[in-house]
Amino acid sequence: MVTCPNCGQKTDGDYCQWCHYPILSRGLMRRQKAEKQARKEAERLAKEQTKREAEETAKKEAVQDIGSEIYEGDVELVVPSPAGFKQVRQFKECLERVENLRVVWSGGSVDEGSIIAVSVQKPMTLIRILNEMPTLEKVDKKGKRIVVMLKTPTVS
Repeated sequence: MVTCPNCGQKTDGDYCQWCHYPILSRGLMRRQKAEKQARKEAERLAKEQTKREAEETAKKEAVQDIGSEIYEGDVELVVPSPAGFKQVRQFKECLERVENLRVVWSGGSVDEGSIIAVSVQKPMTLIRILNEMPTLEKVDKKGKRIVVMLKTPTVS
């Protein structure tokens, strides 16, 4: 005889003779509990995966949004401080090769890094063009300025 988990009466068989609640053996109960926990874990992992995919999609869309913005006129490009003089010079040389883009001046400070002012002669998707340059690692827009992270040179 077993005690019914539902009504507490002593009973035997597959169902309680008093409340007709199914009586499960301990092994079956453990297996059902394990299956329930596995389902919950699978659901949690699926939710996490969906969330990660949504975040990645949002990042890609954000990059595409800033990359499709049209620029014309004067634009300041900021290269944060850790970049070396040689890297900045190479970046400026790449900029000078871009059609309808003219480097107006360059300077900088310890706090902001190097600043390169360019004049965009004809409307263009400047960020998309910058992203195609081999010397760049990352391009981001902060207000009216474009922040450019240069690749660190490889030491051989």
